[in-house]
Amino acid sequence: MKLRILAAGLAVLASLPQAAVASQGKTPIHRATQVATPGSYIVTKDFSSNEAIVVEILADDVTIDLDGHTISSTSQSNTLIKSVGHTNIRVTNGKLTGGNVGVSFTTSGEQIFVQVDNLNVRGQAGPGSKGIHVSGESGPVYAVAVVRDNTVDAEMKTYICMQLDYLANSTVENNVLQNSWVPLPTGIGLGINGSTRLKVIRNVASGNRYGGIAAGCNGCDVSYNVASGNGGGTNAAAGVVVVGNDNTVSFNTCSRNTNGIQVQGSGNAIFDNTASENGPNGFELRDRDPHQRRERPGMRRERGAVQPLRLQREPGDRHHGGCEQRAQLLPGQQHAAGRRQRSQLPRRSVVRRRKPTPVIGW
Repeated sequence: MKLRILAAGLAVLASLPQAAVASQGKTPIHRATQVATPGSYIVTKDFSSNEAIVVEILADDVTIDLDGHTISSTSQSNTLIKSVGHTNIRVTNGKLTGGNVGVSFTTSGEQIFVQVDNLNVRGQAGPGSKGIHVSGESGPVYAVAVVRDNTVDAEMKTYICMQLDYLANSTVENNVLQNSWVPLPTGIGLGINGSTRLKVIRNVASGNRYGGIAAGCNGCDVSYNVASGNGGGTNAAAGVVVVGNDNTVSFNTCSRNTNGIQVQGSGNAIFDNTASENGPNGFELRDRDPHQRRERPGMRRERGAVQPLRLQREPGDRHHGGCEQRAQLLPGQQHAAGRRQRSQLPRRSVVRRRKPTPVIGW
């Protein structure tokens, strides 16, 4: 008798997963829906929908945990998860497949904070398609975001794997952005536009037609990223492109791209990057301010003056089809024994503006 009662109880629990989830304080989602109440929500099963917005967030203070499940669509004109003008939003831990946009957060006159993490986003298609999109507005209405630990695979369909516009004081970290191979001038792994004070670190961009990482920003840290196999559709493509002022570009590795690393602007600190087997340009620096260089930590001081390293092509380098830019020491400088030579342009002594003017476009 006891065994029968126990079996019956287990059967009831198995048939009521949503009730069990709700008892844990999370509201279940198992179909297209609108989230109009603050709180924690959890996706309880895989589902597909061609609604214009599959999951629409209409409230502040919402967390959606996909719990390893997949939300998918066969449409090329809809958005799987979307929020406009709401703050303290987080989407995490699952898979978004198909549609035109995987997840989209935008401002509406007021600053927002959002977090997107641990998502596998793939196969978005159609004109203007994006895997992950977060956008503030031009001027003082920036979005603040944490975007980390995501994988966006365009599957040769998506125009831009990840697009971030008008962000401030944000972190973009440990994302994999790949296979955006669509009509030019699109086909970008990570596109950043009009932003300020971002940390863009430890991201990997590969196999994107128009470029790996393209950052239009001021006062940003673009470091420890890896870009490989990007470009091929145009000579303007590059592994890492940074356009703006007062940025730090360091410890990035670029290989087998149409071009390696391109930096444009003034007051930028560029050091310890590695570029190899890229096309015409391993390193390309534009509009540099030749004055007031900062001493780079670890550089040798000779007669009270900082001796910079100078980029120069060695005889064994190829000008086309793969060149590695190497650093040549000026007289009196020495590398540590066995240490690989890298680009080590010194930091610049600049007066940073309190409110840098965003750079629009990349």
